[in-house]
Amino acid sequence: SAILFRAAFRDGGQTSDVSQPGARSLDLPREETPWRVIGSYIRIGVEHILFGMDHLLFLACLVLLARTARRIALTISGFTLGHAVTISLASLGLIRVDGLVVEALVALSIVFVASELVRQRKDTLIFRHPVLVTGGFGTLHGLGFAGALSEIGLAQSSIALSLIGFNLGVEAGQFIVVLLVFALMALGRRLALGNASTFVEQIRSAALAVIGIAASFWFWERGLALFV
Repeated sequence: SAILFRAAFRDGGQTSDVSQPGARSLDLPREETPWRVIGSYIRIGVEHILFGMDHLLFLACLVLLARTARRIALTISGFTLGHAVTISLASLGLIRVDGLVVEALVALSIVFVASELVRQRKDTLIFRHPVLVTGGFGTLHGLGFAGALSEIGLAQSSIALSLIGFNLGVEAGQFIVVLLVFALMALGRRLALGNASTFVEQIRSAALAVIGIAASFWFWERGLALFV
């Protein structure tokens, strides 16, 4: 994860910047500009999505569940609203939840959505009211995002800008993932127009099995860590 450096000067000024682990030097700016703060935290948000395997798999499941562009937009909107609220509240210290509990429940949320995909029933709550359900899951994942952000810290002179930048970065990362999964789904539908529909369905089933097994392992691993 990234590392936040803060510096205080004798004249009372202060500045901060974000660096990657392993960097041997960091050029701290004399003045902490709003655009620099936002840009740094946008990068952190994007990286957290693209390199966070549990969040990647959850987003992929949501896209597979929603299927159409309209339902995907609704489903992701609910998820976005939910995690935007809890990222801000938790980062400001207004709510506190054990990080291990959050991580275990994040893994369980992936198991739940993957199982809904395997069942392929259209009368379940998540199919009928995707915004409501994914909004609830979003609040949970937002606590996970906030936990990662707390390890880095916020630029104390620009807390609001730090949160705005991080949220924008998370949204940008989500957009990349959703676009990629949607493109793969479109490609799968084109293949299914020929004689490859059975093969595409087998690929989908295999992918869901891998996702479910991985998420179940994470849930038990993180759950056991609560008692160690």
